[in-house]
Amino acid sequence: MDDVVEWCNAQLARTREGKNPRVIAELKSGWVVIGETQFLPGYCLLLSREPAAALAELALEAQTRFLADLALTGQAVHNVCGRLGDRFLRVNYEVLGNRWNYLHGHVYARYAWEPLPERLGSIHAYGPRRNDNEHRLDGRHQPLISALRAELRSLVGSSSHRAVGGAKLVAGDQAVG
Repeated sequence: MDDVVEWCNAQLARTREGKNPRVIAELKSGWVVIGETQFLPGYCLLLSREPAAALAELALEAQTRFLADLALTGQAVHNVCGRLGDRFLRVNYEVLGNRWNYLHGHVYARYAWEPLPERLGSIHAYGPRRNDNEHRLDGRHQPLISALRAELRSLVGSSSHRAVGGAKLVAGDQAVG
């Protein structure tokens, strides 16, 4: 097992134990966590509550719940990052699991300030520089985390998202960094 997979497994264990300060919300299908790096501000992940290596391993109802929660997370990122005024363009989604064999979805905010051709492709086009220390999550990201948590709270409480069902948010604003 490589270092990245070991780190991911440790983060999942901390999340399940309620000890991961990056958790923004707990939804019916899993946990929304802010990305460890914020190369593209607003980057979040949805970690599946049910152990599965791939979406197809879940029952159809659980697949639908996971994808609905991923869409809910994306809507929160879209709404918050759109209000930041930082030339926000859209949200991209990825459900991979190729390296870390555990179901999780990535939600990336994309911006007009990104250089071409990277802006038009996958986040992976940036290579390892997206993980540079200058992009590491720390206290300066607390307003973003608070805004995402509040937006998820609002979306979960709205009638249009009640179908997601059973969603709850982590109480309070946990400090990160």
